[in-house]
Amino acid sequence: MTEQYPNNGVPGVPEQQPQYGQPQYGQPQYGQQQYAQQQYVQPQYVQRPTNTLAIVALILSFFVSLGGIICGHIALKQCKERNEAGSGMAIAGLVIGYVSLAITVIWIIVAASFVGAVSSYDY
Repeated sequence: MTEQYPNNGVPGVPEQQPQYGQPQYGQPQYGQQQYAQQQYVQPQYVQRPTNTLAIVALILSFFVSLGGIICGHIALKQCKERNEAGSGMAIAGLVIGYVSLAITVIWIIVAASFVGAVSSYDY
């Protein structure tokens, strides 16, 4: 006859009962539902394309202010319609273009008044 031992066939070792409050393996705890762990997925960043006309407006505003102003207004409209990046460059081109145009107009007025004052001077 084979003798049956309750604890994995090892004689002399008493079978251990789970203590109060500790769950047995394979059984869920009372009051808690078992949920699968959710996987964290890092969102992908998609970079918007930069409007080429905004770059042109910024560069052109340093050399030809009227061209920078025109390209800046067109670039701002395109950035809004096409959801493109570059509206900051278009605004910078507009500001630089308007400021340089104002300085040019003031310089022409001062130069014209200087020429008028010199030409009316009798030697």
